[in-house]
Amino acid sequence: MRRQHIYRGLIQLTYTAFAGLVVFFLVDWLTNMPYAVRLCAWVAALVYGIVWFIRKPLRASRQPVDVQQIGLLIEQRFPELHSRMISTLQFQSEDGVGKAMSVDLVEGVLDQTFHQLPNIKMDSIVDMAALKRGLKYLGISILLIGAAGGIGQAYFGAFIQRLVMPSAEYPTKTQIMEVNAPEVIPIDTPFSMHIRAGGRIPRVGHVEVRNEEGFTSNIELSLDKGANDLFTVEMPGLSEAVTYTVYLGDARHGPVSLNPVARPHIKTLTLEVVPPAYTGEPREQLQTGSARVIYGSVLTLRIEPTQRLKTLELVSSDDSKELPTMTRTDNGAWETTLSARNSLVYTVAMVAETGLSNATLPHYRITVRPDKAPVIRITKPSLVNELAAISKLPLAFEVTDDFQLGAVTIFYEILQSSLLGEENDKPRQGTVFKRIPVTGKKLQFNGFWDNAIAQPEPGQQIRVWIEAQDKCVDGAHLTRSNDFTVTVITAQEYRTMLVQRLQETVDPAAELILDVRSSKRKLQKIDKQ
Repeated sequence: MRRQHIYRGLIQLTYTAFAGLVVFFLVDWLTNMPYAVRLCAWVAALVYGIVWFIRKPLRASRQPVDVQQIGLLIEQRFPELHSRMISTLQFQSEDGVGKAMSVDLVEGVLDQTFHQLPNIKMDSIVDMAALKRGLKYLGISILLIGAAGGIGQAYFGAFIQRLVMPSAEYPTKTQIMEVNAPEVIPIDTPFSMHIRAGGRIPRVGHVEVRNEEGFTSNIELSLDKGANDLFTVEMPGLSEAVTYTVYLGDARHGPVSLNPVARPHIKTLTLEVVPPAYTGEPREQLQTGSARVIYGSVLTLRIEPTQRLKTLELVSSDDSKELPTMTRTDNGAWETTLSARNSLVYTVAMVAETGLSNATLPHYRITVRPDKAPVIRITKPSLVNELAAISKLPLAFEVTDDFQLGAVTIFYEILQSSLLGEENDKPRQGTVFKRIPVTGKKLQFNGFWDNAIAQPEPGQQIRVWIEAQDKCVDGAHLTRSNDFTVTVITAQEYRTMLVQRLQETVDPAAELILDVRSSKRKLQKIDKQ
């Protein structure tokens, strides 16, 4: 009898599951339930069935059967044991034997009752009506399952797949074979989707786009020119996450999520400029990639992007210029160091780990200010001079540099008079007349040229020039002044020349005095009148 509870429970659970499966199939086919609803429904039904079986049939099968109830069932099935079975079972318990009742009488009743039992089929007392009714319902449910599977084999098979697979769909006359959308979609950038269909292909369809707030828009879908199964739809730029669903004939694909991704761009850019030490210029830290720098400056460029990058490159507008490689630091920034030798225009090309590159390439300009050579300006003496062998000549000049002077030297070379004015390819073999200590970027010299140092002889000529160097990082720039010459004459010749110069100075002065006296007399005559 206890096994009957198990049998009836299993049969009832089976036909209920079969019938529920058919109903679930019809509802899902008509409404196309979302996968989450389908999953929750069949999991809930499975859990409910297990709990029901444990709490009812299984628990009932484990409950002890009341002996009096068994006696009643036996007496009901076999009338000849009426009023005997219950009494006998009662006598079998200790509480059923009274003090006034004979033990022999009880044993006699027991022997008489159980003597008849071997001739009786005890299994026949079990009520099989409920079991038979359950088998009938089970048969009906099996027929329903068979009919659903036979009539709509493809649909029912798809339904079974839809119970566990979120992407399973019911077969349609139109099949959406393939939908190709970009793997990564940049924000606010239009893109194309390509859809390949099969089966009965209509000429038009639409794509429904829905945002997170529920607003929808439809984009028309039409066959490509010259194609019979390919559709292309131009999607607008997306600024937020959306889902799209493709409707084509009786087929539907989706909803599929699209999450636009921001392109990489520069979050912060810092350009540190360290001028050459000799210039005395301070270092600068600029928040831009453009700068005007001194030749030889060391530039450190640091770029912090808005997202992790796969590569970051500096690209010169002049393909012939090769720029240094950017390297990623531990904090995610990128940096490189370069020496300013030539002006350049460059851009920053970034590729994020998503594969997207920066849409606009900012242009930056590094303008290199060259370190010019020193400038020498001689104010004294004139280019051609005559001087005695032991005489001096005033010498004054000014040397300027844009940053820092390195050395200033006065050279001379004694020539024969026949070589004066001639130039040749041989390097000058000048002798140092004087090395002038310099500091800063400007020098003013006021002194004398002294023939006694050079010790020339009369008839010789001395070529004198000045050389100045700066402290450029790539090697000092050398500037050589124009030459001035000193012709060495004898002392007598030099004395005669000085007298002539004095006479040339005195004669005009005497004439001026006479003119002044004449003018004075004329004024006196005018006053007397």
